[in-house]
Amino acid sequence: MSQIKSYPTLATTQSVLQPVIDELNLNISVSALASEISVVNPENTAFVNISVTSTDGKQAAEIANAVARSLSNVVEKSLYTNDARSTVKLSIVQPATVPNAPSSPNWKMNIFVGVIVGLFIGIMAALLKDVLSTTIQDDNDVREYIDAPTIGRIPEDELLEGSSPMVISEPGSPIAEDFRRVRTNLSFIAPVSETSCRLIVVTSTGESEGKQLCPVTLLPL
Repeated sequence: MSQIKSYPTLATTQSVLQPVIDELNLNISVSALASEISVVNPENTAFVNISVTSTDGKQAAEIANAVARSLSNVVEKSLYTNDARSTVKLSIVQPATVPNAPSSPNWKMNIFVGVIVGLFIGIMAALLKDVLSTTIQDDNDVREYIDAPTIGRIPEDELLEGSSPMVISEPGSPIAEDFRRVRTNLSFIAPVSETSCRLIVVTSTGESEGKQLCPVTLLPL
């Protein structure tokens, strides 16, 4: 049992792998072949399990079986000097067979993990962007900085680039209706204290435009 524990390491040495390369006429070095082989001795057992990873399933099975034969030969005939034969003999109890399907990659699992990770990263990126954002996104953001009611919203649109008023050129458009909503809400603004006038302040909204306040007084008709 103590000797068997050393066989996984022995199986990846040149003494075992070079005969395999010669037998199968492999165009590969011993170190490169060793990197494709996994040999383990399950705890408290006398088994030595040999696995070979390759893009060619048939060749992988041939290499695994050849390594098992070469390892058995080395253990029985080459480990001892003076023509002494080993008392340990290895027998192949389960030859390697050609797999019916690739062991990796597991496309279904990879796709599932990719979708989950993608969703998680997307959600975290959106939350981080929202937390770090310093721009005004909606009415609620405006209320956080200005203690004033929202009388309306005019979205950015190519129709606004025309020279004629929107309510005249496109009276049935949604943007024209937004202007009418602003007009209606302005009519309901409470008058300035002790007067019948309504006061509106207009200022710039873009960067580097300056912030000059332009009060406009609406007189009742």
